[in-house]
Amino acid sequence: MLLEINVLANGAQRRRWRSPMSDDDQTGTDGQNEQLTAQLSHTSKEYKVLGETDAIDGVGVLGHNTATTGASHGVEGVTDSGQYDASGVRGKAVGGGLGTYGVRGTSDSPEGVGVQGKATATTGTPIGVKGLNYSTDSDAIGIFGKVVYQTDKRNTGIKGATQSSRGTGVHGNASAGSGETTGVLGEVFSGTNGATGVVGWANSSDGRTYGVQGTTESADTGAAGVQGSTGYSGQVYGVQGETFSPDNEAAGVRGDAANGSGANGVAGVTYNTKSNVPSVPEPTGVVGAAEQGGAFGVVGWSKQFEGVVGRSDGSSQAALVGFNPAGGFGLSVRGGPVEKTSPSAAVVYPGSGSAQTINSASTTVVDFDSVQQDGQEEFSTSNNEFTLDKSGTYRVDANVLWRSPTSGTEIRTQIHVNGSEQAQNYYFAGGGRESTSVTKVLPNLSAGDTIDIRVYHDEGSTLELDDDYDDTYASFVRVG
Repeated sequence: MLLEINVLANGAQRRRWRSPMSDDDQTGTDGQNEQLTAQLSHTSKEYKVLGETDAIDGVGVLGHNTATTGASHGVEGVTDSGQYDASGVRGKAVGGGLGTYGVRGTSDSPEGVGVQGKATATTGTPIGVKGLNYSTDSDAIGIFGKVVYQTDKRNTGIKGATQSSRGTGVHGNASAGSGETTGVLGEVFSGTNGATGVVGWANSSDGRTYGVQGTTESADTGAAGVQGSTGYSGQVYGVQGETFSPDNEAAGVRGDAANGSGANGVAGVTYNTKSNVPSVPEPTGVVGAAEQGGAFGVVGWSKQFEGVVGRSDGSSQAALVGFNPAGGFGLSVRGGPVEKTSPSAAVVYPGSGSAQTINSASTTVVDFDSVQQDGQEEFSTSNNEFTLDKSGTYRVDANVLWRSPTSGTEIRTQIHVNGSEQAQNYYFAGGGRESTSVTKVLPNLSAGDTIDIRVYHDEGSTLELDDDYDDTYASFVRVG
């Protein structure tokens, strides 16, 4: 027997028993109606239509719209109440079994939607779909999305989309005022390389778009827009960034410190105990700090090219700086030589503020104690030698200005390699200030060879060299 309940215009209910095989009506007796009312008693205070079945996989209420076109609806619920928590359609699963649903939506269409929530208001902060969970247990979930079938496709348990120019596809809001709350949590249990708890994907090929962007308005130490954490063993990464772009300036992970002195674009820290990041003297693109012995603040590792690259566009700024406030090494290199890729070129001159005195009939090394440029740091002001960092061909130019040699005095300027004279230019003074210069291209030099500039005169007494940088100078350049 089936029960048919009709709600009359005055709100009264008319109950009729109907045989599924017959059109005969059987109106229930008072006793039957009372028994029925008891059987159909539910927690809702009032209802107009009630459907109930105890059949496995049965449906209490079924709405079926047979239209094949249009935005038709099988069941529609509408509420005129403006009170909080009012619902057009409400579903409640009172059983304690695993996998029960208050509301469940199913779509067989390849482009269909199982459950759709639509907020049609054009103002305010309406919500299309909202999930609430009052459980105090761990891992309780307000909204849960699951892709049942295991495939190699990029399918999604929950996807958020927005067409607003300032909108958000998925917004996670942890509104608690204390505790380690989480706005969005991504978990992955797969051990396959590339498995990801949270993926951010910027599909547009234009604009400065972001797959994942994290922002924090907190000024407290340790606050972060994006934080990555790992377990306690293995070669794991708190945050890993990859880029497949061949363009200049592309980066797997980029950190910008847009404002403020001492700010860090990216900070990498490994600690024995929790403490603050050590301060550095200037705003920094990347800062790495290691408090635990044997740990590394920053590690660069490449199987083919450079592991760490530092770039500076300032003419007087270093591309890579090591800072050690305790007086130890700022930069330390282990396991191999340091390759310097900037040009091998040095320009030097006297800068002490006092003229150099040269004894008569004595070949003397010229003092160059000021360095205007030295790309590979090959010139030493302590011994006035240019030491080759690489083998090759070098060009050397030198000029010295003599102060008041007597007419007829022979004055010379020489280039020496490893203490042996390779070139010289000499001149017989005519009286007054005189200069001599020498230029030589030196092929087949080896790394470690030394070059210096020497002078000679036969005045009979001492002569002085002018210390002006545009009169007495030398340059060393690798040309091949």
